[in-house]
Amino acid sequence: MNEAFLQILYQHETLYRIDTTAMPAAAMVAQAAPAVENRPQPAINQDITEPAIVASAMPVLNHQVLILMNEAPAQFETDQLLLHKILGAVNLNLEGVDLLNIHGSQQLDFRAALNTRKVHHFISFGVPFLTVNLDIMMNVYDPKRVKGVNFLFADRLAVIANDNNRKKQLWNALKALFVGQ
Repeated sequence: MNEAFLQILYQHETLYRIDTTAMPAAAMVAQAAPAVENRPQPAINQDITEPAIVASAMPVLNHQVLILMNEAPAQFETDQLLLHKILGAVNLNLEGVDLLNIHGSQQLDFRAALNTRKVHHFISFGVPFLTVNLDIMMNVYDPKRVKGVNFLFADRLAVIANDNNRKKQLWNALKALFVGQ
């Protein structure tokens, strides 16, 4: 199974991998379930493989602030109004940032964003960084600097809009990134 998928699915859980190659097949069956009766097993197609995920290249970025979202078009319109207010609080506007809504996109590869030095702030609203091929594990509203880029992972804007506590957490994180410089 794809390791990145498992990291997204079980972010805060400890997972253990059992080495089944060192165990004889009879021992694995005995551990899995007690033998009830000997029934014929269905044939298993051994040729099944996981589909290859082809990551597309990173889009062209024009600004130092990159904001990432994954919202349906109707929700994206609503979120832009809230985002406009949030950015205004730190003296930014929608025209001065790269706003990417990856809804319906192929898997994107943002690893080059770390090497180009074009992006200084990478803010994700509800999109785990593993989704864009960045192996960065973060706590929500806890900015982290990696290779000269400030990363911030926040809840989706629709969630933040209805929760004053999350609005305060976002404001404190944005102050640390933009006002405290």
